[in-house]
Amino acid sequence: MVTPAAALAVALIADLILGRIGGQIVDSPRWVDAAGFYSFHLAGVLALIVDALGTFGIIQDERLLARSARLWFALVGAIFLPLAAVALFANLPDALEPNLNTSFALGVVGLTAGLVARRGRTAGARPREKFGLALLALPVLAHATWLFLRQMPFDSAIGDAAPPVLFRAGQVVALSVGPAAALLFARAPLIDLVRGWPLAAGLGVAGALLGALGHPEGIGRVLSKGFGLARPATGLGRAALVAGGATFAALLAGLARRPGRDRACALGLFYVATAGYTIQLPYQMLAAHAGFVLLLRAATWPATPSVEVGPERWQSYARAVATALGAGEPLVIGDGTSIITRIRRAGALPLDVRIVRRGQEVREIDVTVGVVPSQPPAYTTGGNVRPRSVKLPHGADAIAALGFELPPELEDGWLGLWPQEAIMFRAFPEAACAIGPVPLAAIALETNAPRVAAELVALVNAVEQVASRAELRA
Repeated sequence: MVTPAAALAVALIADLILGRIGGQIVDSPRWVDAAGFYSFHLAGVLALIVDALGTFGIIQDERLLARSARLWFALVGAIFLPLAAVALFANLPDALEPNLNTSFALGVVGLTAGLVARRGRTAGARPREKFGLALLALPVLAHATWLFLRQMPFDSAIGDAAPPVLFRAGQVVALSVGPAAALLFARAPLIDLVRGWPLAAGLGVAGALLGALGHPEGIGRVLSKGFGLARPATGLGRAALVAGGATFAALLAGLARRPGRDRACALGLFYVATAGYTIQLPYQMLAAHAGFVLLLRAATWPATPSVEVGPERWQSYARAVATALGAGEPLVIGDGTSIITRIRRAGALPLDVRIVRRGQEVREIDVTVGVVPSQPPAYTTGGNVRPRSVKLPHGADAIAALGFELPPELEDGWLGLWPQEAIMFRAFPEAACAIGPVPLAAIALETNAPRVAAELVALVNAVEQVASRAELRA
C-alpha cells in the first residue's frame, strides 16, 4: 500500500528532475514540461495532506511535546496551513506573503525548541537527535530570516539591506548540516547502516558530482535551480560538496532500507533536502515543514525491544512486584496483544497498580493510593502527560505549595491529589521500555525477578511517600 508520505517522496523526485532541473536547465520536450508542471502541483497537494496529518498528530499526542509547545504549534499551524493551502492555488496578496514565511519559520522553531526542551524518559529523544534537529533548522531559519527582511512591505533601510552575508552563510551551513543531521539521527552502527548498496549509492553520487564539477556552468545551474545553492568557488568548497553529497546519499539510503523509525527519519531528511535552501514556494515550505514533523516523530520513536517477554516471565515479574508491595496475587488479563495487569493491596489506604501492555510495548502505568472520587483533583503536577479521563482544573499547578518536593521517580508523569482522599500517578513511559519502571528487556533476560521488579516497586513507594506526606484519610 502506497502511503501519502511515500507518494510525496515520489512526487518531489519527479518535480526535482522534470520540473526544477529538466524543465529549466535543458531544452526539454513538451511532455517533460507537462510532466514537470503536473508533478509540481501534485507535490503541493500531497505535501499539504502529509503536513496537515502530521501537524494534527503532534497536537493530539501528549507524549511528544509539552503542552505549551503543542499549543504554540497549534496556533502557528492554524496560520501556516491555511495560508499555504490558499497559496498553492492562488497568489497571496503581497501583505500576506511575509506571514506565510514567518509562520513557517515559527513552526520550525516551535518543533525544534519543543523537542530540545523536552526532558524525561517519556520523551524518547536522545540528546544527539535533539542536536541534529536543531542543526538542520539553522539554514532553514537563516533563509527564512533573510526572506522576511526582503519581503518587508515598505521601503526601508532594513529591507533594502537584507544582508547578503546571511544568505551566503545559510548556504554554507546547508552543505554541511545535512550529512551531520543524518549521522546524528542514525541509531544503528554506521558500518551496518551503509553496508551494501547504500555505500554504492554514496560512491555513485560522489562520482557524479566529480564528473559534473568539470562543467562549471551546468553544475552551477543544477545546484541553483534544483536546490537553491551556489556552486562552491574554492577547491575546499567543491571537496566539501562531493564529500557531503556522497555521505548524505549513503546515510539516506541506509536509513530508507530499514523499516519503521529509520524510514520515517529518511523521509523527513529527504523532504527537507528536496525542498532546497531557497524555500520560497508554498509547496517547498509544506514539504520542509512535513520533514521536520517526521523527524520529530523519528526522534521520539521508542527503541524496538530485541527480545520478547513471554507469559511466564511476565507473570513471574508481576508476582515479584506484588510480593514486594505486600499485595495479593496479581491479575493478568489479555489476549496476547493487549495485556492489563492489576496489583491490588487492601487496607485502610488501598493500593492499586495498573500496567497496560500492547504486545512488547508498555503503554501506561497507573498507581493509585486511596479511593479516587468522581470530581477532578484539587492539585496536580505540571507534568507533560495527563490522564485523558480526568479533566484538569485551570491553573492547578500547585502541588509544590503543599510544602514538599516530588521524588525524582515521579518527574516523568502526571500526579493528581484529592486532599485526604486519594493520590494518583499516571505515566506513559517510552513504549518499548528498554529502560524505565517496567524494563521489558530485563524482564525477558533476567532470571532474578525481584531484582528486576525493584524499579517499579521504588516508583510505587515514591507515590506512597507523597500520600503519607499529604496525610490521606484512612
